[in-house]
Amino acid sequence: MGTITLFTSMLLVLFSFSNLVNAAAKTSTELLPAEREALLRWKSSLDYNEVAIVPSWNTTNSSCQTWDGITCSEEGSVIGIDLSNHYLQGKSHLQGMLTHLNFSSLPNLSIFNLNGNDFRGKIPQEIGTLSKLTILDLGGNSFSGELPISLGNLTSLVHLDISWNNINGTLDPRLFSNWSQLQYLRLDNNYLGGNIPPELGNLKKLTELFISTNQISGSIPSELMCLENFYELSLSYNQLTGPIPSTQCHLINLKYLSLHFNHISGPIPVSLLYSTKLRFLYLHSNHINGSIPPEIGNLIHLEHLKLYDNEISGQLQSGVGRLSRLELLELSHNKLTGPIPEQLGDLGKLSRLELNGNDLSGKIPYKLYLVPYLDLSENSLTGVVQWQLGNMAPFHILELAGWNYIPATTKIYVSITAILHHVITAFQNVIQPPRLAESGISSL
Repeated sequence: MGTITLFTSMLLVLFSFSNLVNAAAKTSTELLPAEREALLRWKSSLDYNEVAIVPSWNTTNSSCQTWDGITCSEEGSVIGIDLSNHYLQGKSHLQGMLTHLNFSSLPNLSIFNLNGNDFRGKIPQEIGTLSKLTILDLGGNSFSGELPISLGNLTSLVHLDISWNNINGTLDPRLFSNWSQLQYLRLDNNYLGGNIPPELGNLKKLTELFISTNQISGSIPSELMCLENFYELSLSYNQLTGPIPSTQCHLINLKYLSLHFNHISGPIPVSLLYSTKLRFLYLHSNHINGSIPPEIGNLIHLEHLKLYDNEISGQLQSGVGRLSRLELLELSHNKLTGPIPEQLGDLGKLSRLELNGNDLSGKIPYKLYLVPYLDLSENSLTGVVQWQLGNMAPFHILELAGWNYIPATTKIYVSITAILHHVITAFQNVIQPPRLAESGISSL
């Protein structure tokens, strides 16, 4: 998950807890007896050390204020349980199962956060009785088994995270029937298989969806590409096939899309390129073919574009030169032909450009030597390379190796102010490079 998404998620949880605390009593509210007993019985089944917060749960003091990780309403009913991140902190230890928790004794629970511990076993069907639950975070544990269908009964859910566990089985369509309020869904880094149900398209308020790093197969349902509130969609590292759906819908709020490391085929749909708020587009390591549509120039906020290891053909569109915020452009190992557009040299923020492993021809635009990392190897480029680096920004890595036609008379001038960390100018099957002394380089 990206840094932006992690920060957004943390803000959501913190904001929700803040609201609960403001709604709760500021005095020493007594826990309701039945709920206190349910928590104590659960505590007795847990394995923990004294650094964990559950030792504060005891029979000598029933004040909700003294029970760490517990938030109560004015009436003393538990509305929040936060036992998150004990395993991740490296100091405390908290292990156990959910089967020993009597969920029916916690009718007003709104937030249940166990993220970052070592809870194990199956997620019990009884969790579906928590009708007021808005945030359920079980991520970063060792839960196993299938997702209980009763999760679909949690009609108030806004945030659901079961990522980084050992969950298997398939995504049952019944899960998505009643989550009309759900905005955030993380199921990534598990062992889920089967297809992506089209019923996911019913979650109209969904802004972030992560199902990456599973064993999901089949095609991407077109209904998924019509969720206009999408901010981030990650389906990478699965076994998805078929094309990226071309729809009449526009993901107008989408900023992050990762579909990489699948078996997706077909062209890049033009409809996707009307997601003009996109900042990160990762489609690499698939079987995408066809040319790069000229509408790529619509993505004026794009910062990262990764299309490498595909079967993209045709010429590199000059419209890429309109992506003034682009920092990373990776198009290596495709079937691109023709010249490198001069407009690429105008991308002032570009720090990494990889065009290697194509069949590009013609001369190298002079301004490209401003790019800190530039890989043009394994193409059919021609011409003379002359760098007067004294007046240029220092760069780190330049690769021209393999199947380019750069003559041996090429001279490299390095001023004392330039910091040249690594230059690769080897040539394969074309011509031997000149010796350093003949190249104007005496030392680096």
